[in-house]
Amino acid sequence: MKKIFTLTAMMCMLAFSSQAAYYLVGGEPFGKGWVTNDGVELTLNSEGLYSAKATVNGAIYFVLADNLTTAADDWTTFNNEYRIGPLAANETVGVNEWITTQKAQGNGNGSYMFIGTGSEYTITYNPYISKFKIEGEQGEIVIDSYTVAGTPATVFGTEWDPANTENDMVKQDDGTYKLSKYGCQLAGSDLQFKVVANHSWDSGFAWPSSDYIYTVDEPGLYDVTFIFNPETEEVGVEAEMAGSFDPRTGELYVLGEVVEAAGWNPSAGLKMDTEDGNIFTTTFTSMGNNTDDNDGIGYSYFQFTTKLSESSDDWNSISAYRIGALENDYLLSDDMMGIEVGLGNFGQANSFKIPAGEFDVTVDLDAKTMIINKVETPEPPTGPKIEKVWEIAGLAEVLPTADVRQGFGMNGKFYINNKSNTVDEDGNQVTVPTIVVVDENGISETTYPGGRNCGITRDEAGNIIISDAVFPDAWSEAVIKVLNPETGETKEYIVPEECGQQGRYDFLGFAKGNLMEDGALYISGGNTGTDPFTPGISVMTIAGSEVSTDDCFLATWDGFTGQSSTVINYYKDVNDEDAMVFAYRSGNPTKLTWDGEELVSTPIVLPGKGHCNGIFPFVWDGKEYFIYPTMPDYQNGFAIAESGAEEPLVEVPSTVAANANNYQADWFNAEVDKDGVTIYQYYPGGNVTVYRLTNESGGVEEIITDVDKVVSSVRYYNIMGQEMKEAHGLTIIVTTYTDGSHSAVKVIK
Repeated sequence: MKKIFTLTAMMCMLAFSSQAAYYLVGGEPFGKGWVTNDGVELTLNSEGLYSAKATVNGAIYFVLADNLTTAADDWTTFNNEYRIGPLAANETVGVNEWITTQKAQGNGNGSYMFIGTGSEYTITYNPYISKFKIEGEQGEIVIDSYTVAGTPATVFGTEWDPANTENDMVKQDDGTYKLSKYGCQLAGSDLQFKVVANHSWDSGFAWPSSDYIYTVDEPGLYDVTFIFNPETEEVGVEAEMAGSFDPRTGELYVLGEVVEAAGWNPSAGLKMDTEDGNIFTTTFTSMGNNTDDNDGIGYSYFQFTTKLSESSDDWNSISAYRIGALENDYLLSDDMMGIEVGLGNFGQANSFKIPAGEFDVTVDLDAKTMIINKVETPEPPTGPKIEKVWEIAGLAEVLPTADVRQGFGMNGKFYINNKSNTVDEDGNQVTVPTIVVVDENGISETTYPGGRNCGITRDEAGNIIISDAVFPDAWSEAVIKVLNPETGETKEYIVPEECGQQGRYDFLGFAKGNLMEDGALYISGGNTGTDPFTPGISVMTIAGSEVSTDDCFLATWDGFTGQSSTVINYYKDVNDEDAMVFAYRSGNPTKLTWDGEELVSTPIVLPGKGHCNGIFPFVWDGKEYFIYPTMPDYQNGFAIAESGAEEPLVEVPSTVAANANNYQADWFNAEVDKDGVTIYQYYPGGNVTVYRLTNESGGVEEIITDVDKVVSSVRYYNIMGQEMKEAHGLTIIVTTYTDGSHSAVKVIK
């Protein structure tokens, strides 16, 4: 009976061993770095034990595991399901002794530390008793130096740097070690350090186990002596004030997440108002972007400083000037409004925690108190309201409709690409592609070099993007131009073959980033699936002011249908994620998002959508909207709506009775600011119009329907001032509007 039991047990052990795998995870060579999807696999021997060999010189940190994760940083799964670690926090292990482990203890007890002396060691794990041991010769560990490493750099020269010999301690007659620093500027608990052996963290010896934090009661200049006893491993500090130091500068700034566009930046704070250098006031807004898992409420964090640093990463130079709460993450709840709240000492930079809202704050530095009140938010106005800011109609009189098929608005102006590029029978250039600028006064004298195809758009940085892919055989070498309208700087990129063949590149959509430096343009124009068209979206990536062919590719999705009229507008959606709107004139628009390099499509359903080109996305008041042409088809009416809405947010009726162009174009784009949305409409052959969308009361009924400017007449003059019947060569075009105003522009025709 005993033999049967023994044989059964051995078979179970062998079966268990054949199925299991064990790994070392951590620092090399006992691991492959602290990632959860890779480690050193232990080898199973004939006794059912698992082992690995490695040469170790210095301190290494590691744990064992019985599995690895798919992702490199899935610590939740790893710690709770696979990790095999110490019973006590951060256990130090020696050689030739069995160490008891425990499974899936989370990260509460840290890792093992082993100090090798340059020998080869064998680590063996016995899964049946949950123990391991490291076999080998320990050798003698020699410590020849002790160095103080810590922060701030104003005391130590370099932060947390055990290799800095300027901070080496000197042995005393009693066997202790000391380091003295003189004239150290201290305020609060800004002095933190450890004593490190042999100029390296890898020595495995650093005291104390947690950072030593030294606090002074009064800001000032101090002579500081650091003391270490190797026998008892005791660390100490002696400090004597050597001079006065006043962190008050007569100014006070708010630091943190309530500082608009700056956040936690030591060189950018919200400057508070003061009359006497002691009482300071300001108003700030908390967005409440941080959610507390316990209550689900969003909070923002902030503190104060009397001085800003010179750079965005230099916290050390202002450490003595920062002042905040009596304890970290001090909650300013509703019942704290309007009462005095104490401040801590300078140098103790504890943060206040505050819910979303607008707040008035008053700080008294003498008393070290703060009073904060929530600004009552008025009832949101009814609305929305859309108003016409200005409009210029009759564009067919001054711009050749067939050659100006796309345009966009930016900063109160329109940029329209006139692709006209003709040569007479003698080879003389008659017209050249030109970007025409239109503002509220009419056609501007400002022009830019244009592109030989229709497409024109912009990127997030405000650069103008132009298609120079020559119509109609653009696929041979498609050129995309990038122009900075402020400096005149231009760049040209050839769409690489990695992007596929997208046909004519007729129209362009809003681009990501800054295409002068780093960004992406999304293009689609083919729908046949045969040469020269490749169905899909060409992702043309710019990195370091060059086309990054490694990052260029052709993306598609199930149900893709594209045409030469396709436009792809990039934007940040309501979740602040990269997204695109894919649209062509006769099809339903689609929202695209990324899952790795794969596209995920979501249909966009808009009430009353017509068949013109032109749909543009924007996020406003926490919602995702789309501007789009409405019916009757091919006219200039439009609406704004969320996808899936039963009715538009606003709808602007058409002001024309017939199609103004024969390519079904009506282009829109938007600029969102804190007060509302500026909407640009370019209807080729018809009008350029700027609208303003706000939450003010009034709704759609208050749309201004009067046309601001209509072209009355156009005259052409040569450079001698002689009037001509039509434009030819270098021509001055004088446009007269019905309101009596004029504009003149010099062009080559």
